[in-house]
Amino acid sequence: MAVFISLGLGILLGISIGESSLVFNQIAVIEELERKIKDYRRENEEINLIAENLKHQLLEWDYLKDRYLQPLFRNSLLRSSVILIAGEDYPAELINLLEESGCSYYAYFFTDLQKWKEKSALEITFQACLGLEEEEMLVFSYGRIFWELVKEREVNGKRELLVQLQNYGLMEIKHYVPDLPAINLQEQVTDNRNRQIFLLTGDVSFILSFLEEAFYLEENVKDKNFIWITINQEVKIPHSPKVSPKIPGTWHTINFGGTYLGWVKLWELLCELQG
Repeated sequence: MAVFISLGLGILLGISIGESSLVFNQIAVIEELERKIKDYRRENEEINLIAENLKHQLLEWDYLKDRYLQPLFRNSLLRSSVILIAGEDYPAELINLLEESGCSYYAYFFTDLQKWKEKSALEITFQACLGLEEEEMLVFSYGRIFWELVKEREVNGKRELLVQLQNYGLMEIKHYVPDLPAINLQEQVTDNRNRQIFLLTGDVSFILSFLEEAFYLEENVKDKNFIWITINQEVKIPHSPKVSPKIPGTWHTINFGGTYLGWVKLWELLCELQG
Protein backbone atom coordinates (compact mmCIF):
# COMPACT_ATOMS: atom_id res chain seq x y z
CA MET A 1 0.00 0.00 0.00
CA ALA A 2 2.79 2.43 0.93
CA VAL A 3 4.59 1.71 -2.33
CA PHE A 4 1.49 2.43 -4.40
CA ILE A 5 0.81 5.64 -2.50
CA SER A 6 4.40 6.78 -3.07
CA LEU A 7 4.16 6.09 -6.81
CA GLY A 8 0.91 8.00 -7.06
CA LEU A 9 2.29 11.03 -5.24
CA GLY A 10 5.40 10.99 -7.45
CA ILE A 11 3.33 10.96 -10.63
CA LEU A 12 1.13 13.82 -9.42
CA LEU A 13 4.15 15.90 -8.38
CA GLY A 14 5.88 15.25 -11.72
CA ILE A 15 2.84 16.31 -13.71
CA SER A 16 2.43 19.45 -11.60
CA ILE A 17 6.08 20.45 -11.96
CA GLY A 18 6.00 19.83 -15.74
CA GLU A 19 2.89 21.95 -16.17
CA SER A 20 4.39 24.78 -14.11
CA SER A 21 7.60 24.72 -16.15
CA LEU A 22 5.61 24.86 -19.38
CA VAL A 23 3.50 27.76 -18.12
CA PHE A 24 6.62 29.69 -17.06
CA ASN A 25 8.20 29.14 -20.49
CA GLN A 26 5.05 30.33 -22.24
CA ILE A 27 4.93 33.45 -20.09
CA ALA A 28 8.57 34.22 -20.96
CA VAL A 29 7.88 33.78 -24.68
CA ILE A 30 4.82 36.05 -24.52
CA GLU A 31 6.74 38.75 -22.64
CA GLU A 32 9.56 38.60 -25.23
CA LEU A 33 7.03 38.96 -28.06
CA GLU A 34 5.40 41.92 -26.33
CA ARG A 35 8.81 43.57 -25.98
CA LYS A 36 9.58 43.06 -29.69
CA ILE A 37 6.16 44.43 -30.69
CA LYS A 38 6.79 47.56 -28.62
CA ASP A 39 10.22 47.97 -30.28
CA TYR A 40 8.70 47.57 -33.75
CA ARG A 41 6.00 50.11 -32.96
CA ARG A 42 8.59 52.60 -31.72
CA GLU A 43 10.74 52.07 -34.82
CA ASN A 44 7.68 52.44 -37.04
CA GLU A 45 6.79 55.73 -35.36
CA GLU A 46 10.34 56.98 -35.89
CA ILE A 47 10.20 55.98 -39.57
CA ASN A 48 6.87 57.77 -39.98
CA LEU A 49 8.36 60.90 -38.44
CA ILE A 50 11.35 60.70 -40.78
CA ALA A 51 9.03 60.19 -43.77
CA GLU A 52 6.91 63.19 -42.79
CA ASN A 53 10.04 65.27 -42.37
CA LEU A 54 11.28 64.24 -45.83
CA LYS A 55 7.90 65.09 -47.38
CA HIS A 56 8.10 68.51 -45.78
CA GLN A 57 11.65 69.01 -47.09
CA LEU A 58 10.54 67.96 -50.61
CA LEU A 59 7.74 70.52 -50.52
CA GLU A 60 10.24 73.17 -49.48
CA TRP A 61 12.63 72.05 -52.24
CA ASP A 62 9.84 72.22 -54.85
CA TYR A 63 9.04 75.75 -53.72
CA LEU A 64 12.68 76.87 -53.92
CA LYS A 65 13.15 75.14 -57.27
CA ASP A 66 10.10 76.73 -58.86
CA ARG A 67 10.67 80.15 -57.30
CA TYR A 68 14.42 80.62 -57.64
CA LEU A 69 16.10 77.87 -59.73
CA GLN A 70 13.65 77.32 -62.59
CA PRO A 71 13.77 80.99 -63.70
CA LEU A 72 17.53 80.62 -64.23
CA PHE A 73 16.85 78.35 -67.22
CA ARG A 74 14.56 80.80 -68.99
CA ASN A 75 16.11 82.08 -72.24
CA SER A 76 19.60 81.24 -70.97
CA LEU A 77 20.59 79.22 -74.09
CA LEU A 78 19.35 81.51 -76.83
CA ARG A 79 22.68 81.26 -78.65
CA SER A 80 22.74 77.44 -78.52
CA SER A 81 21.56 74.88 -81.02
CA VAL A 82 21.62 71.10 -80.60
CA ILE A 83 20.64 67.95 -82.44
CA LEU A 84 18.77 65.50 -80.22
CA ILE A 85 18.71 61.79 -81.07
CA ALA A 86 16.57 59.65 -78.77
CA GLY A 87 16.17 55.89 -78.79
CA GLU A 88 12.52 54.91 -78.30
CA ASP A 89 11.69 56.79 -75.06
CA TYR A 90 10.32 60.29 -75.64
CA PRO A 91 12.39 62.62 -73.39
CA ALA A 92 9.61 65.02 -72.40
CA GLU A 93 11.54 66.65 -69.53
CA LEU A 94 14.59 67.20 -71.71
CA ILE A 95 12.43 68.79 -74.41
CA ASN A 96 10.87 71.09 -71.81
CA LEU A 97 14.32 72.10 -70.56
CA LEU A 98 15.56 72.95 -74.05
CA GLU A 99 12.49 74.96 -74.96
CA GLU A 100 12.34 76.80 -71.65
CA SER A 101 16.01 77.76 -71.94
CA GLY A 102 15.50 78.95 -75.53
CA CYS A 103 17.82 76.35 -77.07
CA SER A 104 16.86 75.61 -80.67
CA TYR A 105 16.99 71.99 -81.74
CA TYR A 106 16.29 69.32 -84.31
CA ALA A 107 15.05 66.17 -82.59
CA TYR A 108 14.95 62.67 -84.08
CA PHE A 109 13.05 60.02 -82.12
CA PHE A 110 13.43 56.34 -83.03
CA THR A 111 9.91 55.23 -82.14
CA ASP A 112 10.19 51.47 -82.61
CA LEU A 113 13.68 50.08 -82.09
CA GLN A 114 12.57 46.53 -82.80
CA LYS A 115 11.66 47.48 -86.39
CA TRP A 116 15.00 49.26 -86.79
CA LYS A 117 16.84 46.20 -85.55
CA GLU A 118 14.91 43.84 -87.81
CA LYS A 119 15.76 46.03 -90.83
CA SER A 120 12.90 44.66 -92.99
CA ALA A 121 10.75 47.78 -92.73
CA LEU A 122 13.83 49.92 -93.36
CA GLU A 123 14.64 48.18 -96.62
CA ILE A 124 11.14 48.83 -97.95
CA THR A 125 11.18 52.45 -96.84
CA PHE A 126 14.67 53.36 -98.06
CA GLN A 127 14.34 51.54 -101.36
CA ALA A 128 10.98 53.17 -102.08
CA CYS A 129 12.10 56.70 -101.22
CA LEU A 130 15.59 56.62 -102.65
CA GLY A 131 14.70 54.52 -105.70
CA LEU A 132 17.53 52.10 -104.98
CA GLU A 133 17.76 48.55 -106.23
CA GLU A 134 18.44 45.75 -103.77
CA GLU A 135 22.06 45.53 -104.94
CA GLU A 136 22.52 49.27 -104.48
CA MET A 137 21.17 49.08 -100.93
CA LEU A 138 24.10 46.87 -100.02
CA VAL A 139 26.43 49.76 -100.73
CA PHE A 140 24.62 51.95 -98.18
CA SER A 141 24.19 51.48 -94.47
CA TYR A 142 21.19 52.73 -92.59
CA GLY A 143 23.46 54.71 -90.30
CA ARG A 144 25.07 56.49 -93.25
CA ILE A 145 21.68 57.30 -94.77
CA PHE A 146 20.40 58.61 -91.44
CA TRP A 147 23.54 60.71 -91.02
CA GLU A 148 22.95 62.25 -94.45
CA LEU A 149 19.41 63.08 -93.37
CA VAL A 150 20.75 64.80 -90.26
CA LYS A 151 23.46 66.71 -92.11
CA GLU A 152 21.19 67.82 -94.99
CA ARG A 153 17.84 67.99 -93.27
CA GLU A 154 16.59 70.93 -95.35
CA VAL A 155 17.05 69.21 -98.72
CA ASN A 156 13.67 68.37 -100.22
CA GLY A 157 14.54 64.82 -101.20
CA LYS A 158 15.82 64.07 -97.72
CA ARG A 159 12.74 65.63 -96.16
CA GLU A 160 10.57 63.25 -98.18
CA LEU A 161 12.41 60.28 -96.72
CA LEU A 162 11.94 61.64 -93.20
CA VAL A 163 8.21 61.93 -93.88
CA GLN A 164 8.13 58.32 -95.05
CA LEU A 165 9.96 57.17 -91.94
CA GLN A 166 7.30 58.89 -89.87
CA ASN A 167 4.52 57.30 -91.93
CA TYR A 168 6.00 53.84 -91.31
CA GLY A 169 6.08 54.55 -87.58
CA LEU A 170 9.88 54.39 -87.49
CA MET A 171 10.74 57.93 -86.52
CA GLU A 172 9.35 61.19 -85.24
CA ILE A 173 10.97 64.52 -86.01
CA LYS A 174 10.56 67.76 -84.13
CA HIS A 175 12.08 71.16 -84.87
CA TYR A 176 12.10 74.07 -82.45
CA VAL A 177 13.41 77.60 -82.89
CA PRO A 178 12.62 80.22 -80.24
CA ASP A 179 10.87 83.40 -81.29
CA LEU A 180 13.83 85.76 -81.41
CA PRO A 181 14.61 89.13 -82.96
CA ALA A 182 16.44 88.81 -86.28
CA ILE A 183 19.72 90.13 -84.85
CA ASN A 184 19.75 87.54 -82.08
CA LEU A 185 18.94 84.75 -84.53
CA GLN A 186 21.89 85.82 -86.69
CA GLU A 187 24.17 85.73 -83.65
CA GLN A 188 22.91 82.24 -82.85
CA VAL A 189 23.68 80.95 -86.35
CA THR A 190 27.14 82.56 -86.28
CA ASP A 191 28.03 81.05 -82.90
CA ASN A 192 27.07 77.51 -83.91
CA ARG A 193 28.19 77.29 -87.53
CA ASN A 194 31.63 75.84 -86.70
CA ARG A 195 30.50 73.04 -84.41
CA GLN A 196 27.56 70.79 -83.77
CA ILE A 197 26.30 69.58 -80.40
CA PHE A 198 24.50 66.25 -80.23
CA LEU A 199 22.42 64.99 -77.30
CA LEU A 200 22.00 61.20 -77.20
CA THR A 201 19.45 59.68 -74.84
CA GLY A 202 17.26 56.61 -74.46
CA ASP A 203 18.87 53.44 -75.80
CA VAL A 204 22.27 55.08 -76.27
CA SER A 205 23.99 51.79 -77.12
CA PHE A 206 21.73 51.32 -80.14
CA ILE A 207 22.18 54.93 -81.22
CA LEU A 208 25.97 54.64 -81.03
CA SER A 209 26.04 51.42 -83.03
CA PHE A 210 23.77 53.08 -85.59
CA LEU A 211 25.91 56.22 -85.86
CA GLU A 212 29.13 54.23 -86.09
CA GLU A 213 27.96 53.10 -89.52
CA ALA A 214 27.91 56.73 -90.61
CA PHE A 215 31.61 57.15 -89.83
CA TYR A 216 32.73 53.82 -91.25
CA LEU A 217 34.44 55.34 -94.28
CA GLU A 218 37.60 57.30 -93.64
CA GLU A 219 36.43 60.42 -95.49
CA ASN A 220 33.54 60.80 -93.06
CA VAL A 221 35.98 61.28 -90.18
CA LYS A 222 37.48 64.50 -91.55
CA ASP A 223 35.10 66.80 -89.67
CA LYS A 224 35.90 66.21 -86.01
CA ASN A 225 34.29 69.36 -84.65
CA PHE A 226 31.42 67.44 -83.02
CA ILE A 227 30.39 67.53 -79.38
CA TRP A 228 28.52 64.44 -78.14
CA ILE A 229 26.62 64.43 -74.86
CA THR A 230 25.22 61.07 -73.73
CA ILE A 231 22.47 61.29 -71.13
CA ASN A 232 22.12 58.33 -68.78
CA GLN A 233 18.49 58.35 -67.61
CA GLU A 234 18.80 55.58 -65.01
CA VAL A 235 18.80 56.56 -61.34
CA LYS A 236 21.50 54.24 -60.03
CA ILE A 237 25.25 54.15 -59.58
CA PRO A 238 26.50 55.74 -62.82
CA HIS A 239 28.48 53.48 -65.06
CA SER A 240 31.44 54.56 -67.15
CA PRO A 241 30.77 57.21 -69.82
CA LYS A 242 29.55 55.93 -73.16
CA VAL A 243 32.24 56.86 -75.67
CA SER A 244 32.63 55.54 -79.18
CA PRO A 245 36.18 55.72 -80.56
CA LYS A 246 34.73 55.24 -84.06
CA ILE A 247 32.81 58.52 -83.87
CA PRO A 248 35.02 61.64 -83.94
CA GLY A 249 34.53 64.52 -81.56
CA THR A 250 34.49 65.47 -77.88
CA TRP A 251 32.48 63.34 -75.45
CA HIS A 252 30.57 64.24 -72.29
CA THR A 253 28.27 62.15 -70.10
CA ILE A 254 25.40 63.32 -67.89
CA ASN A 255 24.52 60.71 -65.27
CA PHE A 256 21.19 60.60 -63.43
CA GLY A 257 19.68 62.37 -66.45
CA GLY A 258 16.16 61.59 -65.26
CA THR A 259 16.56 63.72 -62.13
CA TYR A 260 16.41 67.46 -61.64
CA LEU A 261 20.08 67.54 -60.67
CA GLY A 262 20.92 65.77 -63.93
CA TRP A 263 19.07 68.43 -65.94
CA VAL A 264 20.89 71.17 -64.03
CA LYS A 265 24.24 69.57 -64.90
CA LEU A 266 23.22 69.34 -68.55
CA TRP A 267 22.14 72.99 -68.53
CA GLU A 268 25.47 74.01 -66.95
CA LEU A 269 27.37 72.09 -69.64
CA LEU A 270 25.36 73.68 -72.46
CA CYS A 271 25.93 77.12 -70.93
CA GLU A 272 29.65 76.42 -70.81
CA LEU A 273 29.70 75.26 -74.43
CA GLN A 274 27.69 78.31 -75.43
CA GLY A 275 30.41 80.52 -73.93
